[in-house]
Amino acid sequence: MQTPHLSHGEGGESVPVPKLVEALAGNTVIGVTAGGHTAVWTDAGELFTFGGGGALGHGEDEYCASVPKLVEALAGKKVVGASTSMYYTAVWTEVGELRTRTLHLWVWKAGRAGE
Repeated sequence: MQTPHLSHGEGGESVPVPKLVEALAGNTVIGVTAGGHTAVWTDAGELFTFGGGGALGHGEDEYCASVPKLVEALAGKKVVGASTSMYYTAVWTEVGELRTRTLHLWVWKAGRAGE
Protein backbone atom coordinates (compact mmCIF):
# COMPACT_ATOMS: atom_id res chain seq x y z
CA MET A 1 0.00 0.00 0.00
CA GLN A 2 1.28 3.46 -0.91
CA THR A 3 1.56 6.01 1.91
CA PRO A 4 2.99 9.10 0.23
CA HIS A 5 2.92 11.57 3.10
CA LEU A 6 3.82 9.93 6.42
CA SER A 7 6.49 12.51 7.31
CA HIS A 8 9.44 10.15 6.99
CA GLY A 9 10.38 11.18 3.44
CA GLU A 10 10.17 7.61 2.11
CA GLY A 11 8.50 8.65 -1.11
CA GLY A 12 5.51 6.34 -0.88
CA GLU A 13 6.83 3.29 0.96
CA SER A 14 4.50 1.51 3.34
CA VAL A 15 5.33 1.92 7.04
CA PRO A 16 3.35 -0.86 8.78
CA VAL A 17 4.64 -0.18 12.35
CA PRO A 18 5.01 3.05 14.35
CA LYS A 19 8.14 5.02 13.50
CA LEU A 20 9.52 8.15 15.18
CA VAL A 21 9.11 11.33 13.13
CA GLU A 22 12.80 12.28 13.07
CA ALA A 23 12.12 15.74 11.58
CA LEU A 24 10.42 16.72 14.85
CA ALA A 25 13.17 15.41 17.15
CA GLY A 26 14.15 18.11 19.61
CA ASN A 27 10.62 19.55 19.71
CA THR A 28 8.01 18.84 22.38
CA VAL A 29 4.85 18.06 20.44
CA ILE A 30 1.69 18.90 22.39
CA GLY A 31 -0.95 18.40 19.69
CA VAL A 32 -1.64 16.89 16.31
CA THR A 33 -4.54 16.86 13.88
CA ALA A 34 -4.86 14.94 10.64
CA GLY A 35 -7.41 15.06 7.85
CA GLY A 36 -6.14 15.33 4.29
CA HIS A 37 -2.86 16.62 5.71
CA THR A 38 -1.31 16.78 9.17
CA ALA A 39 -0.59 19.71 11.50
CA VAL A 40 1.53 19.44 14.64
CA TRP A 41 2.09 22.15 17.26
CA THR A 42 4.77 22.34 19.91
CA ASP A 43 5.12 23.69 23.42
CA ALA A 44 7.05 26.61 21.88
CA GLY A 45 3.92 27.56 19.92
CA GLU A 46 5.28 26.54 16.52
CA LEU A 47 3.13 24.90 13.84
CA PHE A 48 4.50 22.26 11.44
CA THR A 49 2.48 20.80 8.57
CA PHE A 50 3.00 17.92 6.17
CA GLY A 51 1.13 15.47 3.97
CA GLY A 52 -0.98 15.99 0.89
CA GLY A 53 -4.23 17.72 0.14
CA GLY A 54 -2.94 21.26 0.27
CA ALA A 55 -3.73 23.91 2.89
CA LEU A 56 -0.25 23.41 4.37
CA GLY A 57 0.35 27.14 4.81
CA HIS A 58 3.63 27.23 2.87
CA GLY A 59 2.43 29.28 -0.10
CA GLU A 60 0.40 28.80 -3.26
CA ASP A 61 2.75 26.37 -5.00
CA GLU A 62 3.28 23.88 -2.18
CA TYR A 63 0.48 21.33 -1.92
CA CYS A 64 2.32 18.46 -0.28
CA ALA A 65 5.35 17.91 1.95
CA SER A 66 6.91 14.57 2.80
CA VAL A 67 8.44 15.85 6.07
CA PRO A 68 7.09 18.34 8.63
CA LYS A 69 7.80 21.96 7.69
CA LEU A 70 7.47 25.04 9.90
CA VAL A 71 4.63 27.38 8.87
CA GLU A 72 6.63 30.61 8.56
CA ALA A 73 3.51 32.80 8.23
CA LEU A 74 2.77 32.17 11.93
CA ALA A 75 6.30 32.93 13.17
CA GLY A 76 6.13 34.87 16.42
CA LYS A 77 2.61 33.63 17.21
CA LYS A 78 1.91 31.04 19.94
CA VAL A 79 -0.12 28.25 18.34
CA VAL A 80 -2.29 26.46 20.92
CA GLY A 81 -4.53 24.38 18.65
CA ALA A 82 -5.35 23.39 15.10
CA SER A 83 -7.81 21.46 12.96
CA THR A 84 -7.33 20.15 9.43
CA SER A 85 -9.55 18.84 6.66
CA MET A 86 -8.88 17.89 3.06
CA TYR A 87 -8.85 21.54 1.88
CA TYR A 88 -8.75 23.77 4.97
CA THR A 89 -6.61 24.43 8.03
CA ALA A 90 -7.77 26.34 11.10
CA VAL A 91 -5.33 27.37 13.81
CA TRP A 92 -5.83 29.26 17.03
CA THR A 93 -3.12 31.32 18.64
CA GLU A 94 -2.84 32.76 22.13
CA VAL A 95 -1.97 36.32 23.09
CA GLY A 96 -1.49 37.58 26.65
CA GLU A 97 -1.34 36.00 30.08
CA LEU A 98 -3.83 33.76 31.89
CA ARG A 99 -6.18 36.52 33.13
CA THR A 100 -5.98 38.62 29.96
CA ARG A 101 -5.60 35.82 27.44
CA THR A 102 -7.08 36.26 23.97
CA LEU A 103 -7.36 33.60 21.30
CA HIS A 104 -7.09 34.47 17.61
CA LEU A 105 -8.33 32.25 14.80
CA TRP A 106 -6.37 31.83 11.54
CA VAL A 107 -7.92 29.94 8.59
CA TRP A 108 -6.62 29.11 5.12
CA LYS A 109 -7.72 27.02 2.16
CA ALA A 110 -5.91 25.00 -0.46
CA GLY A 111 -6.34 26.01 -4.07
CA ARG A 112 -4.75 27.77 -6.93
CA ALA A 113 -5.36 31.45 -7.65
CA GLY A 114 -8.93 32.00 -8.80
CA GLU A 115 -10.36 28.88 -7.18
